[in-house]
Amino acid sequence: MEFWTKSSTATKILIIVISVALAGACFLGSIFMLSVILRPQAQPALPSAEDDSWSRIQAKGKITVGTAADYPPFEYYTGDFQIDGFDVALMIEIGKRLGVQVEFLDFAFDGLGGALEIGQIDVAIAALSVTPEREALVDFSHVYFVTEDAILTYQDSTISSVAAASEMVQYRVGVQSGSVYQDWLQTDLVDSGQMPSSNLMLYQKMEDAVRDLKEKRLDLVVLDALPAQAFVAEGGVKLVGQGLNQQRYALAMRKGAASLKAEIDRALTELNNEGKIAELAGQYLNLSPDQLAPTPTATAGPAATTTPGAPPSCIDGMALVEHLTHDDQGMLAPPLLAPGQAFTKGWRVANTGSCTWNSSYRLVYAHGNSPAAGMGGEPVAIAGDVPPNDTYDIHVDLFAPLTPGTHRGFWQMQNGQGVAFGELIWVGIEVSAPGTPIPGPTQTPSTGISFNAEPTRIVAGEKVVFTWDVSGAKAVYFYAEGERWEDNGVVGQGSEEVYPPFTMSYFLRVVRLDDAVEVRDIRIEVESVEDAPDIYRFTVDPPSQIAEGQCVDIRWGVGGSVDAVMITANSTILWDNAPTSGRMEDCPSASGTVAYMVEATGPGGTSRRQQMINVVPAGTATPQPTPAPGLPVIYSFSVTPSEIQAEDCVEVSWSVGGDADRVQIRLNGQLVLDNAEFDGSEFHCPQEAGSYVYRVEAYNAAEEMVYEEETVSVTE
Repeated sequence: MEFWTKSSTATKILIIVISVALAGACFLGSIFMLSVILRPQAQPALPSAEDDSWSRIQAKGKITVGTAADYPPFEYYTGDFQIDGFDVALMIEIGKRLGVQVEFLDFAFDGLGGALEIGQIDVAIAALSVTPEREALVDFSHVYFVTEDAILTYQDSTISSVAAASEMVQYRVGVQSGSVYQDWLQTDLVDSGQMPSSNLMLYQKMEDAVRDLKEKRLDLVVLDALPAQAFVAEGGVKLVGQGLNQQRYALAMRKGAASLKAEIDRALTELNNEGKIAELAGQYLNLSPDQLAPTPTATAGPAATTTPGAPPSCIDGMALVEHLTHDDQGMLAPPLLAPGQAFTKGWRVANTGSCTWNSSYRLVYAHGNSPAAGMGGEPVAIAGDVPPNDTYDIHVDLFAPLTPGTHRGFWQMQNGQGVAFGELIWVGIEVSAPGTPIPGPTQTPSTGISFNAEPTRIVAGEKVVFTWDVSGAKAVYFYAEGERWEDNGVVGQGSEEVYPPFTMSYFLRVVRLDDAVEVRDIRIEVESVEDAPDIYRFTVDPPSQIAEGQCVDIRWGVGGSVDAVMITANSTILWDNAPTSGRMEDCPSASGTVAYMVEATGPGGTSRRQQMINVVPAGTATPQPTPAPGLPVIYSFSVTPSEIQAEDCVEVSWSVGGDADRVQIRLNGQLVLDNAEFDGSEFHCPQEAGSYVYRVEAYNAAEEMVYEEETVSVTE
């Protein structure tokens, strides 16, 4: 594990509120009126004559702080692209106590140690966990945050103990969304391919997770130690593991910066005594004041010592000098591009370290504000050698995302060992709304077919009612764009309520008595709700049609601000207060149509997704693709129309299920949409003539992939 490998973060976790004697440095913290003894801190070293770490900051009136702004709620970018979070707010308060301005620089987390060593930053704050290895290389402030985990199961479970994270991979595990435990299990188990992503279920409230544990919808719940003890006392659950992932957070400074450390510790003491840290914990971590108990003091003792290993031969560092192309003016004026437009982003960067860059160094995509923020960029290697203190111009070929809106993607440097370092650099653009797709042929009026929808323009989450009346027909099918018409037979006169998640078309297919086929379509325009919860996955496998006695596998994932999630079937509640990410099975008891729905409610509104399943007598169901164990399935993929003129648009639609964990859309081999929704539709407007190959790729947690391709011909 790398020295600066990021520790996990949390929302509601065991917090240690700092209480420091002015003459010493030892901490004793509590939550829910229960005290937890920390390992004593070292006695502060006296500033040496050569230590100018604080006087230099005083002279310039500014303290330069390194962070890694990809770890909410500790550090993250807001919707208007400003750095915020618990750590950020705490550092701003420290700056006020020190009487200096605070300047934040966003770094690759692994590069914070090097940035301290070469003096590029004065301090680092980024949910940094204190470890003996790190203490040998940097100086830490007083600890201001501590986590302690516990693992629960239901009372009569056969699980007697959990001694390692790897022992949880076979179980359904509930955690709080955005918590330290989600990050821990996602990183160590799901991302490594040991645990299926569907086994990790995310909850907004731990009470709901423990309720589902008691009802045996879950096998385990991982949460904070003190709330876990309270749930055990209530009954119905038992403790089977504890202390597998403890972390202690502090600020880091360059080794020997005793005068700066003394000032930082003084400011932390004042902030604690004034109740400011408790206030920030309530604002950013959802901890109320009554959850924080007064903290007693203790006598400081010597800290454990660790012998540092051999120092590195050189230290990597990188800083942004300027944007060479597509300058977004600090995200105040991002350049406007068309969906799918190709462009090249350029930066000038400086080698601020002591290592010479060579062809083993490369620039790679790190993260962004949207799933499409990677913009199809591939890693770019350094050409030639770049010695310390030299500048270098680097360019990346990109595609504007297909989704309209503002997109910002961050990139970072990696050395030959794959360790990221230096400041993050970014590309920010605004994608315009797509042009109007080429309409299909005008529908010729026909006697005996009536097909209507009300309304045809809605806000996402609202209902549309389709009605039809067909006479003189052998068969009738009603289906949505991307669905198989064969699985959606209906009676000649009927109606159906649907909740379109995005702008899409619905079709009525009529087979006449003489076998002639007529198709009517109605397009529903859907306006998105900016602050409503984002349902990024809702799949029902098999889709469309099953036989009597057959069960379906329902999976869902909801992001954004969420208060409650509910799963229903024909308006009957299957799972109320469900996890934001989960999986369940349902077995309809009789033939007919079943409307499965996920409904997510949040401060910004309500989002809904619906999947219709026809249950037919055994032996009459149309065969569906059956995934091999653990494999994803592509149920549909279409790009229409297949021939257009340059600057016109096509619509790309897809539906993916099975054990899919991630979906990508590629254009001529270039990644244009990463982490796409499992059922989606996007526009693309090619600007030049040629042949365009669109491809959908579906990956499972083990990175096994299936794909389908469609080709579009574009003329001048």
